[in-house]
Amino acid sequence: MEQVGSVVPGLLTKTMQLAASSQHCELHGLDVAMQTVTIVGKTISVKGQCPACLEAHSTGQPPDNNLKDFSTRVQLRRQAGVPERYLHASLDDFHEETPAQKQVAKQLRSFIDGEWRSSPGLLFLGGIGTAKTLLGAALVNYWLNQHGARSAHFYTVMNLLRRVKATWNPDAIESESLVYQRLSVLPLLVVDEIGVQFGSPTEKTILTEIVNSRYNALHPTVLIANLTITECVEVLGERVMDRFRDGGHALAFTWPSQRGIRVPL
Repeated sequence: MEQVGSVVPGLLTKTMQLAASSQHCELHGLDVAMQTVTIVGKTISVKGQCPACLEAHSTGQPPDNNLKDFSTRVQLRRQAGVPERYLHASLDDFHEETPAQKQVAKQLRSFIDGEWRSSPGLLFLGGIGTAKTLLGAALVNYWLNQHGARSAHFYTVMNLLRRVKATWNPDAIESESLVYQRLSVLPLLVVDEIGVQFGSPTEKTILTEIVNSRYNALHPTVLIANLTITECVEVLGERVMDRFRDGGHALAFTWPSQRGIRVPL
């Protein structure tokens, strides 16, 4: 394995490489590689740093031991991109009346009960007003409650694309590679309004990179769209859709609009 050496002035030479073992970040559900540091022939193991924890520290988000505080939960949901309308959304707000709605709820329960560990993610597909965004936001709220802060993020597709494109500015704070890395290690990513983007080759490339890197990292992605499967292939490309065929599920929101059913405040 390639080693990176550095010199500590006046003291010693040390080398660092990844150890074969790893530890688990309970907060974000990530495996964090242990590192070995060799100092003058003596090797010791040190704990690596979780990328999601590093991002939390850099953005100044509040510590996770405050999650039980209601106002802090709401603040974290805002920071996780949850729309204001759905800050209090719960999975229990979803109405299970028709067979199709019961099937969606059943599949979603299987996902949160553990299926997510081996799933590339879910597709929420159907007409407008069928509670797809409600369920996507509620899923992020649930994830934050169960898995800790910074364990999930909600984006519209345009906001997600803007975050990547913003790195092309010479004065950008984040580099493009850093944005992709942070998105790839995020335990759960929910992207709404798929299909409203321009559909340019550049946008398809960005979305392919994000979905593919998360697929390889075993982190699920949820895409929400007012589209059919065939239309998704046209908008996202075959490569993105192929990832979801490997253990993912397309949930069909086939009932009439649910507009008028309010989220409790």
